[in-house]
Amino acid sequence: MDIDERSRHFLKARQPKKLKEGRTKYNDPTIEEVEKRIFEVTAAEKSGSFEPRRDRDVLTEALGNPEHRGRARGISSRKSWKDVESWQAEGSSYRSRQRYKEELIQKGKDDVVKEMFMGKLQDVFTSTDPKMVQLRMQMF
Repeated sequence: MDIDERSRHFLKARQPKKLKEGRTKYNDPTIEEVEKRIFEVTAAEKSGSFEPRRDRDVLTEALGNPEHRGRARGISSRKSWKDVESWQAEGSSYRSRQRYKEELIQKGKDDVVKEMFMGKLQDVFTSTDPKMVQLRMQMF
């Protein structure tokens, strides 16, 4: 079965050079369970019942525990999550303080423009200037 790269690296890193007596593939029986779970989750992904996201992918779902902050399992220990290509594509879904600040600034600008427009519109309809009165008469 074709599994994703992170899961493949995770399993390869846990294959021992020398097996203990009575073991078939891994020295740790929990890794065999994780391998089975990876295949199940991969099959669910292919059928469409599981949709992986940035922090809830096949490996994380198979292990059953969340990803630790600042770390990425199944890749080189010299790389952080910022260096992983698959997560960089989904960078827009991460929350950042700067993005939050920019959203607040944009909301403030929108509110100011709305207030200015509503204020001008109110001035036009309540003005007693003869020209404005005449324009209102022509409109209605």
